[in-house]
Amino acid sequence: MIGSTSLSPLSFSISVATAYLAHGLILSLITCLMNHSMSGNQGTKTTYLRMWLGHRITNSCHLKFTKLLSGTEAFCIYLRPLGAKVGKYCSIRAINPVLEPKLVSIGNGVHLGDFSRIITGFYSSDGFTSRKVAVQDNVVLGSQSIVLPGSIIQEDVIIGALSVAPVNSVLQRGGVYIGSQSPIMIKNRMHELDERIEEMDPKYKKIVGNLAANLAATTLKARRRYFHRIGVSGKGVLKIFDNIEGFPDHNIFQPWEELPFQHSNSLIVDDDARIDARGAALRILSHKSDRESPLLDMTLKTGKAFYARTISDFATWLVCGLPAREEQVKHAPHIRDAVWMSLRHANSFAELHYYSNICRLFRFTNGQEMYVKFKLRPSDVTISEDSRKVEPIGILPPETGAIPRDSNDTRPLLFLVEDFQT
Repeated sequence: MIGSTSLSPLSFSISVATAYLAHGLILSLITCLMNHSMSGNQGTKTTYLRMWLGHRITNSCHLKFTKLLSGTEAFCIYLRPLGAKVGKYCSIRAINPVLEPKLVSIGNGVHLGDFSRIITGFYSSDGFTSRKVAVQDNVVLGSQSIVLPGSIIQEDVIIGALSVAPVNSVLQRGGVYIGSQSPIMIKNRMHELDERIEEMDPKYKKIVGNLAANLAATTLKARRRYFHRIGVSGKGVLKIFDNIEGFPDHNIFQPWEELPFQHSNSLIVDDDARIDARGAALRILSHKSDRESPLLDMTLKTGKAFYARTISDFATWLVCGLPAREEQVKHAPHIRDAVWMSLRHANSFAELHYYSNICRLFRFTNGQEMYVKFKLRPSDVTISEDSRKVEPIGILPPETGAIPRDSNDTRPLLFLVEDFQT
């Protein structure tokens, strides 16, 4: 019969395509009308049967016709009459049937990768749960990624392939996220790249990258900051002496200069009575009080020396356990002294001596250069450098924060903070 038809192959193909297109358009129109009719009466609570019927109609239309429109503007046009808010210049690839289009909002310039899924509702032991999903401008969803109910994906976010936007989550603007159960923001494109990173040589940059990744993994595991989890800070005025012997003229440290500064102390644990290294930070500001670009920003700690001589030594020390560290001490005995000297059994932040860990290069107005280290000492000159020193009781102390307070110590948990504030 096909051989006896009077239509040419081209005409026959065009006829079939036209008929299928007409069938698809009619099916899409019926789907839109049915969805509007079933959700038009806002005063009546939607029954599960009506909801199920609407989902079946939408799913059938998607599988029989509209999935063929994936990646084209026609698919966006199809979603809009169903109630979805779809912006301009969107690329929606082969996604799942959107069963609740009225709960979906897609901004301008969004790309939904192949086989990504937008889920506005799901069945659980509590019944059917549905929430709005908002995908804002210029978002990219990787292949097979999933957006769950209640998710808000802010502008310029990138979600990696096989990643998930959890229920009721907010993915921050400019972030690059990967992960399924708890997505991790590995980068934020809204933050300017630190020019110091660009100036690093490849070997140093690799060490810094590995160190940053290790700290990030430790933070995620502990669900809190690894260093300086709590602290206290204050503001004041730094007064320069009228004459510092042997110290040439400097652009910052000028005689009789008074500069605003910020000072803070931090701890790793939430019990001030624990034996721990104590830290202090100083940020010297200009008279304009520009916090983003201080004149001098430095960190100091108790103990005259730092146990790591290079960043490579520090990264190695950080990833090693206590047995490996003790083996390292056998080859470098000075590390033991540096670690124990850092620990203090403090009564007050103001009764400790703090030292900078690294040298800084100072350039003076006369062209002279000098390497300097900083020390922050108590105003009471009778307090020695060994104040509140901890005597070694082994090769190395236990892990940070593992030394408990004395059983007879009844001081408050944050007594150092209270002392600093008074």
